[in-house]
Formats: sequence, structure tokens, C-alpha cells
Amino acid sequence: MIALLQGKVIKKDSDSLVLLNSGVGYKIFSTEAELNNVKLEEDTQLWIHENIKEDRHDLFGFKEVAELELFEKLLSVNGAGPKAALAVLNIGSVSDLKTALINSDAKYIQQASGVGKKLAERLILELSGRLSDTALDNSLSNRKQDEDDEAYQALVSLGYAPKDAAKALERVDQSLSTEDRIKQALRG
Repeated sequence: MIALLQGKVIKKDSDSLVLLNSGVGYKIFSTEAELNNVKLEEDTQLWIHENIKEDRHDLFGFKEVAELELFEKLLSVNGAGPKAALAVLNIGSVSDLKTALINSDAKYIQQASGVGKKLAERLILELSGRLSDTALDNSLSNRKQDEDDEAYQALVSLGYAPKDAAKALERVDQSLSTEDRIKQALRG
């Protein structure tokens, strides 16, 4: 399996590029953002997903491993092929997409070309649980910070979902006392 390719971009199209590596030109499909960022005749490195079918052998390339991982998670959902997965990646950043999936924002996902309501809902249903631990780049540090925050713990014990407690406290002045922070969060 091909995991990574590095070489010179010798051709760009609307949905793909050709990467010259050791005398071999690889046609690689990618996101609009990636295709806009690469320049002809410049070296680039892409993380690769191979999609092998009876009649096709397609390569999909991404600058960041996080994009590749989300692409592969999207592909794992029944009914989401490579074109749909690329279309979803075209609508926003990885963190925005993960947040939309976790928060069940089907309308945001439906912005992707060719993704209807049923597929958007299926993506949310199947992926939201698998993404929740890594939804935002700073979620691990936030989770550790929240565990030490008495106001956060109080809101959770009052029945707030962990993400709702964290969101409620984001809008509250951190310099207030714990009691005042709780009151402010409860007022909204």
C-alpha cells in the first residue's frame, strides 16, 4: 500500500493533480483547498489513501494526517464513497467538520455537493461517537482543565452534559469566584 508520496506537481486539474515521483506520475484526487495551495513545479508531500476497485485504482492525497484520517472515517460509513467524502472535506476545516458531526449539524454537512439529508444523518449517527474524544484540537487540554475546575464539576453534578458545562463557562469571567461563575453560567 502507498501511504505517502513526495514529488513535483507537474499538472493540476479541478479535482486532482499529477505528482512526479522517481519518474512515475501519480494522479491524486484531493480537496479544493489542497489543490489551491499546491503550485506547479513545486515539491509537495501528500498522505495517501488508495481506493482499489475492480475497474479503478484511485489515489486520494492530503497534506495533513488529520484530513486523511477523517476522510477514511467518512469512507467507513455505508453510502459514503470517495467523491462524497471529498465533498464533505471541501466544506470546512477538519475541526469544523468534527464539531458539526458531534453536534449533529446535518445542515452544515448537507452543504457538501451530492450529500443529502439521509447521508448527512447517517454520517452523524455513525461518526459522532467515534469523533467525540478528538473533536477539537485542544480537547484533551480542555478536558484536563475542566476536571480541575470546581464550577465545571458543579454544573455537571447539576445535570449539565460535559460539553454544555464547558460551553456555559466559556462566556463567564474566569476571575470571578467559583460560586459567582456557577451563578453566571446558570443565568446563561
